[in-house]
Amino acid sequence: MSLPIIEKPRQLMANLETYREIFTKPQFDHFQRLITGLIISDNKTVQEINDCFNECDQSSLNKFLTLSSWDREDVEKMRMKQVKNLIFQTAY
Repeated sequence: MSLPIIEKPRQLMANLETYREIFTKPQFDHFQRLITGLIISDNKTVQEINDCFNECDQSSLNKFLTLSSWDREDVEKMRMKQVKNLIFQTAY
């Protein structure tokens, strides 16, 4: 089991702000937890990510991944825009 995550990294949260407009507030909270957990946790399962945040029940995170109305393509477009901006900034 990974160590508990007691604080989300500020730089990561700043980068994730770009995605806020895609999600509702509860969905955005789950998105932040998911991305943070994928980066930090040793075991990349939903259960392990959930456990890192000391959440009792993983069903909310599961529902976010399987039943929520957010669009994967919107997330991908935003990610590509973010990458292009980063490349442009480092090139000049």
